[in-house]
Amino acid sequence: MNKKKSLLVGILLPLLTLLSLKPFWAAEAESSFLDEFETFDSTKWGCIGDPNGKWSAENGVLIMEGQDQRITSTKKFRYATFQTKISLLAQEDGVTYYYLGFVNRENWLAGKDCDSITLMSEDGMSFKLDVKKSGQKLARIPIDVTFFKGAWHTIEIVWTPSAIKVLIDEEVMAEYTDVENIPDTFLSAFIDECHLKKGKCLMQVDYVKVRGGEVKGEKAGRQERNP
Repeated sequence: MNKKKSLLVGILLPLLTLLSLKPFWAAEAESSFLDEFETFDSTKWGCIGDPNGKWSAENGVLIMEGQDQRITSTKKFRYATFQTKISLLAQEDGVTYYYLGFVNRENWLAGKDCDSITLMSEDGMSFKLDVKKSGQKLARIPIDVTFFKGAWHTIEIVWTPSAIKVLIDEEVMAEYTDVENIPDTFLSAFIDECHLKKGKCLMQVDYVKVRGGEVKGEKAGRQERNP
């Protein structure tokens, strides 16, 4: 009887341990990627943008200023959570676009169709969840939120095989659940601010964190500016 019990315990314990494990995309382990911008680290980010613009890190805050400033992480992720804390200052004399989330870095920089999962704004105040696969727009979901100039907000994009969720200040604001069309390739974290008329736009970033999911390391970043 004791041998039978021991055998049963030996079978059940590993099974119970296995069942208790979370899937890799739900892992809440240490951050796969974290930048608190004590300095601008070009091993973590590749950049492209306005030659007259600037990236600067002051007091742990990244300041992106110019006509078209973009940073993309040199690491790539799949089924992960993107989190950042930002403050936006849109301009009055033109159209300002802000994007943040995940994108296929190489195709995007080359102007090719690509997968992307982004929170986007056309005015620095109202936002939409934008999902694309091979450049095809699959969703553009309006989000009922207003960002006031200069106010700080925490944003999360939670990307899993079954859903994409956007949380703003810890509240779920949008969800995309078309499982067949959720991007499944490795994507870089990115932030983009673009002003299409006169003047400059300004974005302040407190930190960027990516956690959970799968990670691919990349070689050191470099400055990639428009001609």
